[in-house]
Amino acid sequence: MGKPPKPSAGVILPDGLYHIAELKRILRWGRVSFAKARRAGLVILQLGRCSYVRGRDAIAYVEAHAKEEDP
Repeated sequence: MGKPPKPSAGVILPDGLYHIAELKRILRWGRVSFAKARRAGLVILQLGRCSYVRGRDAIAYVEAHAKEEDP
């Protein structure tokens, strides 16, 4: 049996707006994982020099690209 999963680093709410650094922390994504998500269509909102992601877009991306696991 593998290691038990780590507890969640946070919650993504559909109506939330997340700075990319916060989203990467919550999802435990590194630079490469985030770059792959961007190339695969994750919507990034630019406001000045800051980049944000809508919670609903992050959830949709994860649901579309996650692997189903048997309990």
